[in-house]
Amino acid sequence: MASIEWNVYQTARLGHGLNVLRLYQAMLEEATEEGDQETAEHLSTGLDDAMAAARAGGWDGEMDEEPHVFTLPMPGAFRFGFVWTAPTEDLPVFVASPVLLPWFDHK
Repeated sequence: MASIEWNVYQTARLGHGLNVLRLYQAMLEEATEEGDQETAEHLSTGLDDAMAAARAGGWDGEMDEEPHVFTLPMPGAFRFGFVWTAPTEDLPVFVASPVLLPWFDHK
């Protein structure tokens, strides 16, 4: 799998909508149960790499709950991105995307 350059963003707590995104573990389990090794590998490796990029961008390694997954349509395939919240209300939400999201300030 080709290396992805992750774009990490921090934003204020989201008022709503995070709950409509799938949780990472549920997506990984579903891909594994269905024998979709490519998706399982993209999810697993992607999350590891995204979290490493977030740590380099100032994330302290703690989160409120497991990451949520979002998908972006790209030529030839969908790409996964991840969103997670810090454990306290005054800390930001982290977004790790395989493509630039220009409406966020890049960290």
